[in-house]
Order: sequence, then C-alpha cells, then structure tokens
Amino acid sequence: MGPSLRQTIAAVLLLSAASSLGACASTDYLPVRYQLPSSAPDLAAKQVILEAVDQRSRADIFGPTMRQTFRHFTGNFALRVAQGDERGVLLGPVNLTGLFREAMTKRLNASGVQVVDSTAISAPRMRVILTRFALDHDSTKWTAEIDYRVELAGADSRQASQTISATEERLRLPGSRDAERVISDVFTVTINRLDLVKLFADAGV
Repeated sequence: MGPSLRQTIAAVLLLSAASSLGACASTDYLPVRYQLPSSAPDLAAKQVILEAVDQRSRADIFGPTMRQTFRHFTGNFALRVAQGDERGVLLGPVNLTGLFREAMTKRLNASGVQVVDSTAISAPRMRVILTRFALDHDSTKWTAEIDYRVELAGADSRQASQTISATEERLRLPGSRDAERVISDVFTVTINRLDLVKLFADAGV
C-alpha cells in the first residue's frame, strides 16, 4: 500500500469518526469547530503571506488530569469551519499550527484578503505566533486557554501586532462532549477577536 493511499484511508477514517454525532469523543484526535463571524470587514484586493509559528513554552496541550484520557492523542485536530449555525466543512486532519493557519485563512478570505504562497508573489507577511494552547479539567469544570500574537509586516518597514488571549470554562458533566465544545468556543473567540481592519491600517497595508 503506497503512502498516498494510506493517507487517504486515514483521512476517510477521521472523517467517519468526526461525522458520528452519537459517538464518544476520540482520544487520538480532538474535534474543533470554528465559527466565522456573522459580518466581516471589506479588505478586498489585499494579499498576505500567512505563517503560523508554535512558540509555546509547554508542548503538551493537556493538563495533568487529562493526560491519561488523551494518552493516545496524535497531535491532530479535526477542524470544521462553519458559518452561522451550520455544522461546517471538515478540513482536518491538521496539526496545531495547521489548525491556526487554516482557521485564519478562512477568516481572512471572508474579509476579502487573499492568502498567497510565499514563493509565488511579494506580499506583506503575517505571522500567527501561538504562545499558549491548554485544555484541562477538575472535578467540576473544563478549562481551555489560548494565547497568540499576530504580526503584520507592511510597507516602509512598518510592523503592526496584536496579542489575543481568552479563557473559557464549562461545567463538566460525566460522559459529555464538553471538551470538544469548550475548546471550540475559546478557539472561535480568539480567532474572531483579532481586529483585522486595525492590524492592516497600523501596518500601512
């Protein structure tokens, strides 16, 4: 069996697992649903080269109480991107930097910004620098934390940056899928909290 066929089979199995609403959450991947904002600024005709960088001080995303539950976690996420109340389009599997790059690409595209290949064209460079991504629980609640910084290098050596942080807590119920919901909620909040209009204006782009 060739590598491409194995990758195709793995993707199909992940799609099937993520599509089963009644199934328990898998411990080898983590489903994340990102919901685009209901309205988007008009930044048409702008282009960026987008890069996601992992600069977390701790590589493990799970706290001590969750490591046993997710001991088979592969580092992959089943990302769904949705608009409104729809279930969303599955874009996984992606790793952690891929999770941020894919979601931010969709956010930029929704605002009219085209994400281009760094080898294809000269364009402003936008870096998403991840500094925290953590999920844990105690006896009563789930807690998810995400911190990241965005840097945009514009014209005449101008550079703009924004730092985004969010924490989400949810009551922990036995047998529930709240780990998936709490990380999806905080992920959506942090991606949508980025002020694209101000970022582009500050960078002179």
